[in-house]
Formats: sequence, structure tokens, C-alpha cells
Amino acid sequence: MQLENVWPITEEHREALTRMSLGFFECFKFQMRLDCTMVNALLRHYDRNLKCFTFNEYSLYFSLVDVLLITGMPIDGRPVIGRIGKTETLFLNAFGIDPPPASLDGGRIRLSWLRENYSNNPIRPDEDGWAHYLRAYIMYVIGSYLIPDDCTGLVSAQYLGLLDNLQEVGSYAWGAAAWASLYNSLDRGIVNGLAYALMVSI
Repeated sequence: MQLENVWPITEEHREALTRMSLGFFECFKFQMRLDCTMVNALLRHYDRNLKCFTFNEYSLYFSLVDVLLITGMPIDGRPVIGRIGKTETLFLNAFGIDPPPASLDGGRIRLSWLRENYSNNPIRPDEDGWAHYLRAYIMYVIGSYLIPDDCTGLVSAQYLGLLDNLQEVGSYAWGAAAWASLYNSLDRGIVNGLAYALMVSI
């Protein structure tokens, strides 16, 4: 699946993201289709103890440097540790509106709600509501590609605490967080998040 097919991004949006040092979020415009046969083969060769892929006598490691070179996401910086403030105003402050109860599930937001309410209603960077639109877009990328919640179609609201000040979002080590999420999924026998980058690296 290609992100641009579900969330169109204009050139003006790309330039704005780049100016804010958030251009790496937009890198997901390229083809995201996974080779399931290759992914399953990689899982069979993953050694949970050594945290690497073993092929006969060879060991292959997917490192933080691989994440940086393939995705451009920062691997150094502030830790991506989710936090939730006052929940009564959390969503209203972040998105300008409160999601309906059906769009929430135990502190998580449905990606479909973000897409339906924002992807088809692009807002220019110089217009009111740009911050709300950008937070929705970043949350969609986090929940779809960076740190997915086991294909549940949900993203944790804890990441909204990191998006309060949009000028600081680029200072977080998103690449390291995505890398950790990938290895967490590998240890559970699935491939989540950076699977496409893993295929490129191997």
C-alpha cells in the first residue's frame, strides 16, 4: 500500500514538513507492498537470542544505521516515550475536535477516523488548523508504518504528548523507536513496522 494513495500530500505540505525537519515522515510516499514469501522466510531465519538473521554460517544484523540510511529517520535524539496529559482536553487540543467514542479504544484512536476526517481535507501551512492536520497526519504515519499496533488499525494516544510542540517533533529519535518496535515484533514471531526497510537491508 502506498501512503499517498490513502493520504495525499501536496508539494506545499512536503516543503513545510522539510522546513520543520519532519521530511522523513513524508518518505513513506514510495511503494509499501511487502513480499510475504520473503517476510516469512526471514522469520524462519530470525534468531531471537542473537537478535539477527542466520543463513548457514552467516549472521546478518539489521542495525540502527540501516534504519538511518534506508528511511532517513533520526536514530539519535530525545527518546520516544509516550505520555498522556489531561485526557479531557487531549484530543480537542491536538485535533481541534473530539473523536466520537466509537473511534476510541482504550486510549487508542482508530486510524480510519484520522484518515476520513483529515486526509481528504488538506489545510495549507498558513491556514488555521494546520497544526491539527499535521498532528493527524503524523499520528497516521506512526500507527500505520513506524510503530504499528499489531495491525489493529489503532494508534496509541500516548504519542500525542510528543506532538504538543510541532517544532520539536523532529528532535525525537523516531528511527530508533521504529527499530525497537520492529525487533519487538520479530521476537513475537511477526514482522511489523519497518518490514520494507528490513527487506531492503537483507
